[in-house]
Amino acid sequence: LPTCHQCFLGRKIMSANINDADSDAAENIDESIIETDVNSAAAPAMIYVGIGASAGGLEALRALLPGLPVAHNITYVVAQHMDPKHPSLLREILARISPMPIGDVCDGLEPCGANIYVTPPATNVTLCEGRLRLEAVSHVGPKPSVDNFFISLADDAGSNCAGIILSGTGSDGAHGIRAIKGASGLTFCQDDTTAKYNGMPRAAIQTGLVDMILPAERIGRELAALIALPLEIRPLSAGTHGKTAYELICQQLLAHTGSDFRNYKTTTLQRRIARRMAVHRLDNVDEYIDLLRQSAQEAEALFKDILISVTSFFRDPEAYAELDNTVRELVRNRRSGDPIRIWVAGTATGEEAYSIAMLFDRAISELEANVTFQIFASDLDVDALAIARRGVYLPGLVKNVPQALIDRYFIRKDDTYHVIKHIRERVVFARQDLVRDPPFSRLDLISCRNLLIYFNPRLQKQVIALFHYVLRKGGYMFLGKSEAIGPHAELFQATEKGARIFRALPVVGAIPPGFGNIAVPPRTQLPAADASSVASADKKLVQRGLQTRMEQSLIRHYAPTGVVIDEQGNVLHLVGNLDGWLQFPAGRIDTSILGMIREDLRIELRALLHRAAREGTVRGELLTVMFERQLRGVRIEIFAVESDGDEARAQMLLFNLQPLAVSKTGEPGEMGEPGDEGEALATLSRDDPRMQELEQELVSSREHLQTTIEELETSNEELQSTNEELQSANEELQSANEELETSNEELQSTNEELSTVNDEMQIKSSELGIANADLENILAIVGLPLLVVDNHLRLTRFTQAATQIFTVKASDMGESVTTLACRLPLPNLRNRILAVVQDERPQRERIVSGAEVWLMRIEPYFSEQRRAVGVLLVFEKALQKYSPLAGLTGTTGVLTRLMEEVPEAALVMDENGGIVAANSAVEGLFGHDVATLPGQNLSLLMAEESRKSHDGYLSDLIDTGAPHTHHMPRTQRTRQLVTGQHRDGHNLRLEIDLHEAHNDDQRLFVSFLRKVT
Repeated sequence: LPTCHQCFLGRKIMSANINDADSDAAENIDESIIETDVNSAAAPAMIYVGIGASAGGLEALRALLPGLPVAHNITYVVAQHMDPKHPSLLREILARISPMPIGDVCDGLEPCGANIYVTPPATNVTLCEGRLRLEAVSHVGPKPSVDNFFISLADDAGSNCAGIILSGTGSDGAHGIRAIKGASGLTFCQDDTTAKYNGMPRAAIQTGLVDMILPAERIGRELAALIALPLEIRPLSAGTHGKTAYELICQQLLAHTGSDFRNYKTTTLQRRIARRMAVHRLDNVDEYIDLLRQSAQEAEALFKDILISVTSFFRDPEAYAELDNTVRELVRNRRSGDPIRIWVAGTATGEEAYSIAMLFDRAISELEANVTFQIFASDLDVDALAIARRGVYLPGLVKNVPQALIDRYFIRKDDTYHVIKHIRERVVFARQDLVRDPPFSRLDLISCRNLLIYFNPRLQKQVIALFHYVLRKGGYMFLGKSEAIGPHAELFQATEKGARIFRALPVVGAIPPGFGNIAVPPRTQLPAADASSVASADKKLVQRGLQTRMEQSLIRHYAPTGVVIDEQGNVLHLVGNLDGWLQFPAGRIDTSILGMIREDLRIELRALLHRAAREGTVRGELLTVMFERQLRGVRIEIFAVESDGDEARAQMLLFNLQPLAVSKTGEPGEMGEPGDEGEALATLSRDDPRMQELEQELVSSREHLQTTIEELETSNEELQSTNEELQSANEELQSANEELETSNEELQSTNEELSTVNDEMQIKSSELGIANADLENILAIVGLPLLVVDNHLRLTRFTQAATQIFTVKASDMGESVTTLACRLPLPNLRNRILAVVQDERPQRERIVSGAEVWLMRIEPYFSEQRRAVGVLLVFEKALQKYSPLAGLTGTTGVLTRLMEEVPEAALVMDENGGIVAANSAVEGLFGHDVATLPGQNLSLLMAEESRKSHDGYLSDLIDTGAPHTHHMPRTQRTRQLVTGQHRDGHNLRLEIDLHEAHNDDQRLFVSFLRKVT
């Protein structure tokens, strides 16, 4: 492999140890500094590759190891589940096929490149500060834990790590895949169709966070190719799309996922996009945009990459110590019975929400306060929310939780920690888009940690303003260590210097204007454009630019000056030089054309605007005005501007300058100094053309005045009509108000009904919890091995005694029962279970294993509708396996000779009709295996009509010593004709000779049976 200076997955060497969730705070680092570091001669960072496997993992490792890249900066650690009671030969086996040296992991080892290390049995391995640490474990569960190892890789190596999941049962490794993906590492998984056992690969694939799903022999080649790629952060302006590439990617994400990322920080998304391009080996962003258009799966993968986040319990202990003080203050100041409402935005897998819930529960208990609290935890990632709702976490995830809180709020089951039900009930998890969806309201505390760092300043500003709007007076906001309130210091105040907790100030706040319009319209309104349409659009833009420049040149040379105004008379656009026509009065800026037009044209323009509103296009009279130190004629024209229909209506107002008639002196009315104007007008004669123009202007002014008067009268009539309409509207509003009051009463009634239903649901939930607790206690004390399996063969419950037969643990819940290791021979178990579910009839079978005999019962499991929805597998230990007549004393010699010498079928029974022994002739007569008969009742061999008579016959013989039909002494032979039943169901006519014998204090009976022809 080329030893390039780029860090793994495009991360710079200087930022290799920065957590992905916090590294965005350093996004504004000088790029020149970064490039200097990249091009330096520093050694490439060590890349840690974790390999997790379980059952069937040896075959997968044999296929994987020969193809792994050998490099001095890549080290491999194998975490293979192994039996802790037997020494492991895994290292010796793999050494025969490995291209690299293989050694055992020892505590404190600093792994070297181009080496493979194998974790010893009965230990867990973790990476801490570049060294491998071992911890002996004795609890039930997979050892070593792949999840714990992968989580430690993500914490310690950041993006310089990769995780590979191979064949195995269970779901170990799925949580670790999420941690590695959150740290921007690479994730691989063996194709579950090629794995010998697909439990672990399938669990990893179901997270949706695996980069490549391949056969084991191909993983090494793909890993080498990705590590060799020099992946710097690509600017999304590259390619034929230019500066629109980023917007096109956001548009595709919106179309496929319904989430808008336009206001996320560009560098944050660029890093995720560059990683996805590396997975597909694409160098051109246009190719990746085309891939997004064609593949909904790739859009979903990019969506998950963007959403993946790193979180943990009590992250940043100092901040949580300050939060604990705030929590106690809220609890102390809350009135009795008044609930405390908390919102955790961007909760991811729930650790932060549960951490805050523990603080509130502990504070309420220690302060003995009569208050309750409710936490609303929201996120965009539905897969992360599913993990949060379960509340099941690995030991590596709870390492920051104080031991006192672990003992109080967690239950350890096998190798996992379960949040107790009381805390889980206090947290409501919901999918919510913080940018688009409505927020929660009337809140006392908002926790939004390490989420705002992904938003650009505009979105940060709006989200913080929204938080202030939904917080109660004096509420608190809890932010991450890399986040600040920025320009909203007037809304929040830090509780103390350096703290991450801010208190809402009592100022009037409102939702920022346009907050609901941050996102673009729904995906149905944004069809994805193909490459040809984009190219066509670019061509049109070039043509449109040329056309625009041409039109502007024509306007400058030939068009009159003018103004574009809207329907209200506000100026929208200016055409030409309007210095002589418009002026800006002192004071507040007014864009109204009547406020900006020169005063001597205002009356004319007002009249023309009224006419234009009625007629559309108007042309005013020729007016004489002083323009550029000359008397000039001007005619004002107004006409409508064409629109596409969706745009607001606009009007064009033009000032057409026209020459005046020449005076008798032959001069066109040129003016001298400003004070000469009155003298010039006084010397004009009546026949002077300029005098005629003035008279014409006077006539025009009178017409305008008359028009204005008429329009005023019309306006008065319209105002009167409007007043009547307003009175009518007022009456309608009063009626609507009454209807609203009625609706409010109905809503209050509905609210009471909902409260009642809620109380009933709480009662039902309490009863269900009690019933579930009863069931758990019953299962805990039942001594029989018992498994509950649904109709899809998935394990739903089991007793502790079941571990005598199956290798089963809590993490196997939901797995197929046929994948569980079993020490009894249970052939065709799958079909037998499905047959019981379909027929709704139980099945029983005797299982012999060595010297043990078990009775297996498969009973149908019925729902409330009396439909079989699963089965109960129950195992009862029967007699030890033994030979016929073994252990008999007293009359043993006589019985032995009789059983061995007579050709008839012979049985030994106890007083209850139970079969103690049988000879081989019984198998030939009835078709039953002789080994399975001991312990069964003789009625198994009898037809239905002969069972009662035979029971009476045997009872009479036991009580009187002779059958009721012959009254013989008990030492004599007695005969009875009965009907037997063959194993295949047909009846046999039999004659029975019955003898009594004794085995020490036990009373036995020997029966010889002959077929009557």
